[in-house]
Amino acid sequence: MLTSMKPDKKLVTVIVPTYGRSNELSNAIQSVLKQTYRNIELIIVDDNSCIKNRNAVKSVVSSFANDRDIIYLGDGINRGGAGARNLGLDIAKGEYVTFLDDDDFFSENKIEKQVQHIEKNNLDVSVCDMNFSQNGKFLDVSNCYARVNSLKDFIINGNCYTPMILARKDVLKTVNGFTKTPRFQDHLLMLKILAKEYKVGHIKEKLFTHSNHNGMRITYSSGSAIGFKKKFDEESKYLKLLNSGELQQYQFSKNLVEMKILRSTRSFLDLAKLTSKSFCNIRSFNQFYAYVKCLIRNVFFPNRHF
Repeated sequence: MLTSMKPDKKLVTVIVPTYGRSNELSNAIQSVLKQTYRNIELIIVDDNSCIKNRNAVKSVVSSFANDRDIIYLGDGINRGGAGARNLGLDIAKGEYVTFLDDDDFFSENKIEKQVQHIEKNNLDVSVCDMNFSQNGKFLDVSNCYARVNSLKDFIINGNCYTPMILARKDVLKTVNGFTKTPRFQDHLLMLKILAKEYKVGHIKEKLFTHSNHNGMRITYSSGSAIGFKKKFDEESKYLKLLNSGELQQYQFSKNLVEMKILRSTRSFLDLAKLTSKSFCNIRSFNQFYAYVKCLIRNVFFPNRHF
């Protein structure tokens, strides 16, 4: 636990899952230790099953032993991102909890600003914006900005990365933490939080840096397809909140994703049917542009990151 804190400061737990990137973990840890908010519990959840990788993580963690006490969890079981974060959440002692990926890093005042944001506005969850780094360059893209206005808006336009979130621990426990899925764990977590009508606030400041290694969009692997299905299944519970126009917008976006998945799985007959259906459902220039962009990439760049 970090020291030199005021006794009235509430404990914040930072959970950092790590898998296969021990060489970048040091920067993530340093960004937590340099926080202006001092009353912090830091938990490193080692999700590596390989002994060599676990030893590398232990070496990084032990290099900070003279500076701070860091809780290390590593039993050789690979649980995936959701399982690793939930494991950390199970032992977290903080009243508040936030998360950091092993290749990302916090701004020095990230935790202080979000705790103040919660307490001044009587919130359950604070969500910040982020810097977006790709191949060493900072990009100002839509992903940088959280969008957590309401459950209905989140289903259509939502954007929330895990490290954006600082929440009361009891909120995270009430929604049963992260859903086990290959992708969209952060999206599904926020979906559950908004569905429970917790008070979520957006602090419009970029308070951490996300390092993107896979291009601006994901490739549509089998894991991605599973993740999208889980996302759509969970969102379907709340589609009754949407009016006809919003439902059309949602369905159109869903169809574009399914087109990419069908292309990656080489389901060409189903792809042809859905491509035709999507074209007939275009209702705006923006949808037409998105459709053409998707079509071009499916035909000419099927293996490109999306």
